[in-house]
Amino acid sequence: SGEEDDEELATKVEEDARGVRLKHATAKWIVSHSENTLTDMSLTIKPGKLIAVIGPVGAGKSSLLHVLLKELPLQSGSVHIGGTV
Repeated sequence: SGEEDDEELATKVEEDARGVRLKHATAKWIVSHSENTLTDMSLTIKPGKLIAVIGPVGAGKSSLLHVLLKELPLQSGSVHIGGTV
Protein backbone atom coordinates (compact mmCIF):
# COMPACT_ATOMS: atom_id res chain seq x y z
CA SER A 1 0.00 0.00 0.00
CA GLY A 2 0.97 3.66 -0.21
CA GLU A 3 1.76 3.98 3.50
CA GLU A 4 4.10 0.97 3.43
CA ASP A 5 5.89 2.37 0.37
CA ASP A 6 6.36 5.73 2.14
CA GLU A 7 7.76 3.99 5.24
CA GLU A 8 10.13 1.89 3.13
CA LEU A 9 11.34 5.00 1.29
CA ALA A 10 11.85 6.87 4.58
CA THR A 11 13.92 3.95 5.89
CA LYS A 12 16.09 3.91 2.75
CA VAL A 13 16.68 7.66 2.96
CA GLU A 14 17.64 7.35 6.63
CA GLU A 15 20.05 4.49 5.88
CA ASP A 16 21.59 6.48 3.03
CA ALA A 17 22.26 9.41 5.38
CA ARG A 18 24.39 7.29 7.73
CA GLY A 19 27.82 5.88 7.09
CA VAL A 20 30.71 7.19 5.03
CA ARG A 21 30.71 7.79 1.29
CA LEU A 22 33.50 9.03 -0.91
CA LYS A 23 32.62 9.51 -4.58
CA HIS A 24 35.24 10.09 -7.28
CA ALA A 25 37.39 12.01 -4.79
CA THR A 26 40.59 13.63 -5.96
CA ALA A 27 42.76 15.54 -3.49
CA LYS A 28 46.23 17.01 -3.22
CA TRP A 29 48.14 18.65 -0.40
CA ILE A 30 49.65 21.38 -2.57
CA VAL A 31 47.27 22.75 -5.21
CA SER A 32 50.08 23.99 -7.45
CA HIS A 33 51.59 20.48 -7.77
CA SER A 34 50.54 18.49 -10.80
CA GLU A 35 50.49 15.12 -8.97
CA ASN A 36 47.40 14.23 -6.95
CA THR A 37 47.64 12.68 -3.50
CA LEU A 38 44.43 10.68 -4.11
CA THR A 39 42.88 10.24 -7.55
CA ASP A 40 39.26 9.30 -8.36
CA MET A 41 38.72 7.33 -5.14
CA SER A 42 35.28 5.98 -4.27
CA LEU A 43 34.22 3.96 -1.24
CA THR A 44 31.18 3.28 0.91
CA ILE A 45 31.37 2.25 4.55
CA LYS A 46 28.11 1.14 6.11
CA PRO A 47 27.28 2.15 9.69
CA GLY A 48 28.63 -0.17 12.37
CA LYS A 49 31.28 -1.73 10.13
CA LEU A 50 34.92 -1.98 11.16
CA ILE A 51 37.40 -1.60 8.32
CA ALA A 52 41.17 -1.61 7.97
CA VAL A 53 43.15 0.52 5.56
CA ILE A 54 46.36 -1.24 4.55
CA GLY A 55 49.04 -0.59 1.97
CA PRO A 56 52.69 0.29 1.51
CA VAL A 57 54.32 3.50 2.66
CA GLY A 58 53.17 6.38 0.45
CA ALA A 59 50.02 4.63 -0.80
CA GLY A 60 47.70 7.31 0.63
CA LYS A 61 46.35 5.70 3.82
CA SER A 62 46.88 8.77 5.99
CA SER A 63 45.73 11.08 3.21
CA LEU A 64 42.47 9.12 2.96
CA LEU A 65 41.90 9.63 6.68
CA HIS A 66 42.71 13.33 6.32
CA VAL A 67 40.09 13.60 3.54
CA LEU A 68 37.50 11.91 5.77
CA LEU A 69 38.36 14.34 8.59
CA LYS A 70 38.12 17.21 6.06
CA GLU A 71 41.71 18.22 6.79
CA LEU A 72 42.76 17.56 3.18
CA PRO A 73 40.49 19.46 0.75
CA LEU A 74 39.06 17.75 -2.30
CA GLN A 75 39.92 19.05 -5.76
CA SER A 76 36.89 17.19 -7.12
CA GLY A 77 34.36 14.60 -6.02
CA SER A 78 32.48 14.47 -2.75
CA VAL A 79 32.70 13.15 0.79
CA HIS A 80 29.71 12.46 3.03
CA ILE A 81 29.99 11.56 6.71
CA GLY A 82 26.66 10.59 8.25
CA GLY A 83 27.29 10.68 11.99
CA THR A 84 30.40 11.63 13.93
CA VAL A 85 34.06 10.83 13.37
